[in-house]
Amino acid sequence: MPDARKIFVLDTSVVIHDPQCIQTFGDNDIVVPLALISEIDGFKTGEDQKGFNAREFSRILDRLKEEHATLLQFVPLGPPATGGICLSGAGQYVQKVPAEFDQARKDREIIATALRWATEHPDRTIVLVSKDTNVRLMGHACGLVTEDYKRGRIKNVDQLTHAATVLGVPDHLVDKLTKDGWLLLSELGSEGEGVRENHCLTLLGTGDSHSRSVLVTVERHPEGLMLRRLIKDECRLWTLVPRNREQIFAAALLRNPSVRLITLVGKAGTGKTLLAMAAGLEQVLEPKRRLYKKIVVMRPLVSVGKEMGWLPGDVNEKIHPWMKPIFDNVQFLLGDEKKEKPENGHGHHALKLQQLLEQGVIELEALSFVRGRSINDAFIVIDEAQNLTPHEIKTLMTRAAGKSKVILTGDLQQIDTPYLDAHSSGLTHVVKKFGEHPIAGHVTLVKGERSELAELAADLL
Repeated sequence: MPDARKIFVLDTSVVIHDPQCIQTFGDNDIVVPLALISEIDGFKTGEDQKGFNAREFSRILDRLKEEHATLLQFVPLGPPATGGICLSGAGQYVQKVPAEFDQARKDREIIATALRWATEHPDRTIVLVSKDTNVRLMGHACGLVTEDYKRGRIKNVDQLTHAATVLGVPDHLVDKLTKDGWLLLSELGSEGEGVRENHCLTLLGTGDSHSRSVLVTVERHPEGLMLRRLIKDECRLWTLVPRNREQIFAAALLRNPSVRLITLVGKAGTGKTLLAMAAGLEQVLEPKRRLYKKIVVMRPLVSVGKEMGWLPGDVNEKIHPWMKPIFDNVQFLLGDEKKEKPENGHGHHALKLQQLLEQGVIELEALSFVRGRSINDAFIVIDEAQNLTPHEIKTLMTRAAGKSKVILTGDLQQIDTPYLDAHSSGLTHVVKKFGEHPIAGHVTLVKGERSELAELAADLL
């Protein structure tokens, strides 16, 4: 009788993405190709996340070897997995892989290992698992069953990045909110079901005219959850006035000290980074609103196009080119680009970006060196978070100490990291996992405000 359990042959991309992957295949067996071991050996000295994951997977295999003396035959995995694991070479089956795949030598050997098991064990279903689309295509061309590694993949991404919720309510409730500024959530009745803390809503009157509407956010008070009316002019951040509904929602969350995690998702030009940095400047430099000691900016070093190669200087000088988008936003907010710098409405002369960097008010953090840090009482902005894996996001977010606030910004349509997509991005992961948590808030920005050209480019190209 055929064995119903599958045998999964792993590709290098899987263990680099998730070094704990062998615990996720249930009662099925796992084959680790020798070519995979050889390939991660080339990553082990790296100081980035890839190097860390390569070393971690090697340590896991080494512990299994010490426990069972050999990995050349199936040995049992510890819980929660109940299957077995072994190492295997490709042998002469490399010759069965088409010569067109010669350039991808390690991939060819991994595919050949899967072919060997599929040929020698016809009673088992053999599956080649890879995060690399081309490896899956090459495996398919060789007659193999191939799959993407699905742990951490979020289904229904569109539901996570929905536009602001619109609720139809009686006109008298809209009038009450407009007049008093507050309304108990319970007064919405059945319309308020599913509304949670930090949710941002548009309440639309259901009367004949349909002309009444009000923007609100949900906040917790001793009386219970309440709706607070949002007024555009009261949501000003530093010198920035929100230009649309979603920016008003984002500003309300950014100014709320009880919201410790905020995710801002939207296409290019919607103001994600600008809003985050404006809120940071206000809550670090403005005496009446000061909540944090400094702004800490983190950004993945992922290029668009070809790499520039080696960069001279110390750590700050090396990451300077990657932080230019941040500098552009801060200079705009500080008015550094203007010839005249009159005293602004905050009671002090406009500050130059270089001053803030030298004084440590704005701190640039390289992701490669963040592990082990404890960042206290800081306004932490993680920009371009769509290019981070769930594990990298976890590493960064767990640096927040004291009353630090974390803001993640990103565009799920502009992912430049290999093996990541909108379903597996760390940003998507955070939006999903923190969706119902009372200290977290999320806003999807939909309208571009950078320029008419930028808006058209984002929509049409």
